[in-house]
Amino acid sequence: MNSVSLLKTFLHSSNTKFITNLSPSLPLLSCERHLGRGVSQNRRQRRRPPGLKREDGDFVRNGEMLLQQFYLNFHPGLNVTIDGKNTLYAMREGRVTMTCEQINPKKGEYLVDKYYGKMSAPVVYKRFLHVIPFPQGQKFKLVELV
Repeated sequence: MNSVSLLKTFLHSSNTKFITNLSPSLPLLSCERHLGRGVSQNRRQRRRPPGLKREDGDFVRNGEMLLQQFYLNFHPGLNVTIDGKNTLYAMREGRVTMTCEQINPKKGEYLVDKYYGKMSAPVVYKRFLHVIPFPQGQKFKLVELV
């Protein structure tokens, strides 16, 4: 038994009022305030809606998401790749440019048949996203001097 419980039993067993009015000098720890609370839960974060993530003229890094789309509204251009969910990613560092170009789809490819299988227009213009890489520096060192 600890000292607090021994003191309580002594106080309850004695008949004098002076001794029963004494209280222990140690504060009693209470855990009652923690009983009704639950564990705080992380809330689900609202996802970012699809669309342009980088505008025309923005600087991007390798692997950065440029555009998220459900259908093939924008096509990958120079230094841009596309994944299975039609999301466009930058393949190298550079500046983003957006152009409108005439397309010449190759029949027989999966994405072409999926989006342009029933195409009857002779000329179709679509939007493209390009990443223009940064110009390389003009400094160089001769191998013979190194």
